[in-house]
Amino acid sequence: RPSSTSSNIIHISSIAAQTSPLLAPLYNASKHGLSGFVRTLAPLDNARQRIRVTAVAPGVIDTPLWKENPEKLRLVDDSAEGGDEWVSAEEVAEVMASLVDGRDEVEVISGTARRSDGREVTRKVPVEGGLILEVGKSRVRKVEQFNDEGPSGAGNTVSKISVVEKEILEMLGSGKWGEAE
Repeated sequence: RPSSTSSNIIHISSIAAQTSPLLAPLYNASKHGLSGFVRTLAPLDNARQRIRVTAVAPGVIDTPLWKENPEKLRLVDDSAEGGDEWVSAEEVAEVMASLVDGRDEVEVISGTARRSDGREVTRKVPVEGGLILEVGKSRVRKVEQFNDEGPSGAGNTVSKISVVEKEILEMLGSGKWGEAE
């Protein structure tokens, strides 16, 4: 990045900003709002102040917040084959560092396209204000402002979320939700 950039501000969003599960509506709303906030401040990158505002949107990160919370662990399929995968905190930190280390561009996957050998197609995108990067397991994807395909791939799923959402809907439909036991 040209040395004329004065400051970098990186927000930590979430893949929840690209989805709308019933499970955590306030969390989702805050992350949707954060994405809008980051994009609204994009013009500051080209303003006289040269402040670049970006965000990372990690998937399910291997941290105590998830691993030591039985309610959250109910959402995760941790079977050895075909189960959900964890994004490491180091993977998120590496992407965050790429947003402040002076790079002009970062390499991201290019949608769902694949090469003949099965590897994902990558492309370079400019590092500029308003950029939001989804961080999955061993992959980074630019989150588009409009018509984004949404999170996918390793580290970006919690396979059992529909089971828990079904339980919530059943509880709400029972007429007993909110009653003391």
